[in-house]
Amino acid sequence: MVFLHEKSRELCPTDRDQLLQLSSSVTTSLKNGELQLPDYTPRLYNPDDEDYVPIEIFGYLFSCPEALDYANRHNILPGADRMKRIYTVHEMIKDSLPTFVMERSCIVFRDEERSNSNTTYCYRVGSNKSAKDLHLASNLQLIRILQKALEIPEDQAPKWYRCQSY
Repeated sequence: MVFLHEKSRELCPTDRDQLLQLSSSVTTSLKNGELQLPDYTPRLYNPDDEDYVPIEIFGYLFSCPEALDYANRHNILPGADRMKRIYTVHEMIKDSLPTFVMERSCIVFRDEERSNSNTTYCYRVGSNKSAKDLHLASNLQLIRILQKALEIPEDQAPKWYRCQSY
Protein backbone atom coordinates (compact mmCIF):
# COMPACT_ATOMS: atom_id res chain seq x y z
CA MET A 1 0.00 0.00 0.00
CA VAL A 2 1.27 3.45 -0.87
CA PHE A 3 -0.08 6.81 0.16
CA LEU A 4 -0.60 9.75 -2.19
CA HIS A 5 -0.33 12.47 0.43
CA GLU A 6 1.83 15.49 -0.30
CA LYS A 7 3.96 16.36 2.71
CA SER A 8 4.87 19.77 4.09
CA ARG A 9 7.04 19.23 7.17
CA GLU A 10 10.10 21.24 8.16
CA LEU A 11 13.57 19.83 7.57
CA CYS A 12 14.88 18.15 10.72
CA PRO A 13 17.83 20.12 12.22
CA THR A 14 19.97 16.95 12.36
CA ASP A 15 19.77 16.64 8.56
CA ARG A 16 19.96 20.36 7.73
CA ASP A 17 23.76 20.81 7.64
CA GLN A 18 24.38 17.67 5.60
CA LEU A 19 21.68 18.54 3.07
CA LEU A 20 22.68 22.17 2.75
CA GLN A 21 26.22 21.05 2.01
CA LEU A 22 24.97 18.62 -0.66
CA SER A 23 22.43 20.75 -2.47
CA SER A 24 22.92 24.47 -1.83
CA SER A 25 24.44 25.32 -5.22
CA VAL A 26 21.86 23.38 -7.25
CA THR A 27 18.90 24.61 -5.19
CA THR A 28 20.03 28.24 -5.42
CA SER A 29 20.25 28.09 -9.21
CA LEU A 30 16.75 26.61 -9.40
CA LYS A 31 15.24 29.27 -7.15
CA ASN A 32 16.73 31.99 -9.37
CA GLY A 33 15.44 30.27 -12.53
CA GLU A 34 11.97 29.64 -13.93
CA LEU A 35 11.18 26.61 -11.78
CA GLN A 36 10.36 27.10 -8.10
CA LEU A 37 10.89 23.88 -6.15
CA PRO A 38 9.00 23.21 -2.90
CA ASP A 39 10.71 24.47 0.26
CA TYR A 40 10.02 21.16 1.96
CA THR A 41 12.78 18.55 2.10
CA PRO A 42 12.14 15.30 3.99
CA ARG A 43 14.50 13.85 6.55
CA LEU A 44 16.58 10.91 5.36
CA TYR A 45 14.78 7.56 5.40
CA ASN A 46 15.24 5.66 8.65
CA PRO A 47 13.61 2.21 9.07
CA ASP A 48 14.32 2.03 12.85
CA ASP A 49 11.16 1.86 14.94
CA GLU A 50 12.35 4.45 17.47
CA ASP A 51 13.04 7.19 14.91
CA TYR A 52 11.11 5.90 11.89
CA VAL A 53 11.13 8.14 8.82
CA PRO A 54 9.17 6.77 5.84
CA ILE A 55 10.40 6.80 2.28
CA GLU A 56 9.26 9.77 0.25
CA ILE A 57 9.74 10.25 -3.46
CA PHE A 58 10.01 13.46 -5.45
CA GLY A 59 8.58 13.31 -8.91
CA TYR A 60 5.64 13.64 -11.26
CA LEU A 61 2.50 11.56 -10.89
CA PHE A 62 1.12 10.13 -14.12
CA SER A 63 -2.30 8.51 -13.74
CA CYS A 64 -4.17 6.11 -16.00
CA PRO A 65 -6.45 8.88 -17.34
CA GLU A 66 -3.35 10.99 -18.10
CA ALA A 67 -1.77 8.02 -19.88
CA LEU A 68 -4.93 7.58 -21.98
CA ASP A 69 -4.96 11.30 -22.85
CA TYR A 70 -1.31 10.94 -23.87
CA ALA A 71 -2.23 7.90 -26.01
CA ASN A 72 -5.04 9.85 -27.68
CA ARG A 73 -2.79 12.86 -28.42
CA HIS A 74 -0.17 10.60 -30.00
CA ASN A 75 -2.58 8.14 -31.65
CA ILE A 76 -1.13 5.18 -29.72
CA LEU A 77 -3.03 1.93 -30.38
CA PRO A 78 -6.40 3.67 -30.94
CA GLY A 79 -8.37 0.41 -31.25
CA ALA A 80 -6.72 -1.46 -28.36
CA ASP A 81 -8.19 -1.96 -24.90
CA ARG A 82 -7.56 0.56 -22.13
CA MET A 83 -4.91 -1.37 -20.18
CA LYS A 84 -2.85 -2.22 -23.29
CA ARG A 85 -2.83 1.47 -24.28
CA ILE A 86 -1.77 2.56 -20.77
CA TYR A 87 0.98 -0.07 -20.61
CA THR A 88 2.22 0.93 -24.07
CA VAL A 89 2.33 4.63 -23.13
CA HIS A 90 4.46 3.89 -20.06
CA GLU A 91 6.77 1.64 -22.08
CA MET A 92 7.15 4.30 -24.77
CA ILE A 93 7.90 6.99 -22.19
CA LYS A 94 10.42 4.77 -20.41
CA ASP A 95 12.05 3.89 -23.75
CA SER A 96 12.36 7.59 -24.60
CA LEU A 97 14.26 8.35 -21.39
CA PRO A 98 18.03 8.06 -21.05
CA THR A 99 19.03 4.92 -19.14
CA PHE A 100 20.03 6.77 -15.99
CA VAL A 101 16.59 8.40 -15.88
CA MET A 102 14.56 5.32 -16.87
CA GLU A 103 16.10 3.30 -14.05
CA ARG A 104 14.78 5.88 -11.60
CA SER A 105 11.22 5.89 -12.91
CA CYS A 106 7.86 4.20 -12.55
CA ILE A 107 7.15 3.66 -8.91
CA VAL A 108 3.60 2.33 -8.71
CA PHE A 109 0.91 3.80 -6.47
CA ARG A 110 -2.51 2.38 -5.87
CA ASP A 111 -4.99 5.21 -5.76
CA GLU A 112 -7.36 3.94 -3.07
CA GLU A 113 -9.73 6.89 -3.45
CA ARG A 114 -10.62 6.14 -7.07
CA SER A 115 -10.43 2.35 -7.34
CA ASN A 116 -8.08 -0.52 -6.66
CA SER A 117 -7.49 -1.02 -10.37
CA ASN A 118 -6.50 2.59 -11.05
CA THR A 119 -2.72 2.75 -10.83
CA THR A 120 -0.78 5.98 -10.73
CA TYR A 121 2.89 5.97 -11.59
CA CYS A 122 5.42 8.41 -10.23
CA TYR A 123 8.31 9.24 -12.49
CA ARG A 124 10.93 9.88 -9.83
CA VAL A 125 13.50 12.66 -9.68
CA GLY A 126 14.79 11.81 -6.21
CA SER A 127 13.89 10.35 -2.83
CA ASN A 128 14.97 10.48 0.80
CA LYS A 129 16.37 6.94 0.70
CA SER A 130 19.98 8.20 0.69
CA ALA A 131 21.80 11.51 0.82
CA LYS A 132 22.80 11.07 -2.84
CA ASP A 133 19.20 10.41 -3.94
CA LEU A 134 18.00 13.36 -1.86
CA HIS A 135 20.53 15.57 -3.63
CA LEU A 136 19.18 14.42 -7.02
CA ALA A 137 15.77 15.85 -6.12
CA SER A 138 17.14 19.27 -7.04
CA ASN A 139 18.70 18.19 -10.35
CA LEU A 140 17.29 20.56 -12.96
CA GLN A 141 18.51 18.44 -15.90
CA LEU A 142 16.63 15.38 -14.62
CA ILE A 143 13.50 17.45 -13.96
CA ARG A 144 13.61 18.88 -17.50
CA ILE A 145 14.05 15.42 -19.06
CA LEU A 146 10.95 14.15 -17.25
CA GLN A 147 8.93 17.28 -18.06
CA LYS A 148 9.67 16.83 -21.75
CA ALA A 149 8.89 13.10 -21.78
CA LEU A 150 5.63 13.55 -19.84
CA GLU A 151 4.69 16.78 -21.67
CA ILE A 152 4.56 18.74 -18.43
CA PRO A 153 4.90 22.56 -18.52
CA GLU A 154 8.39 23.79 -17.58
CA ASP A 155 7.08 25.85 -14.68
CA GLN A 156 5.39 22.83 -13.02
CA ALA A 157 7.67 21.53 -10.27
CA PRO A 158 7.71 17.92 -9.08
CA LYS A 159 6.25 17.18 -5.62
CA TRP A 160 7.08 14.99 -2.64
CA TYR A 161 4.93 11.90 -2.00
CA ARG A 162 5.11 9.49 0.93
CA CYS A 163 5.12 5.76 0.28
CA GLN A 164 5.40 2.59 2.37
CA SER A 165 7.14 0.45 -0.20
CA TYR A 166 9.86 1.30 -2.66
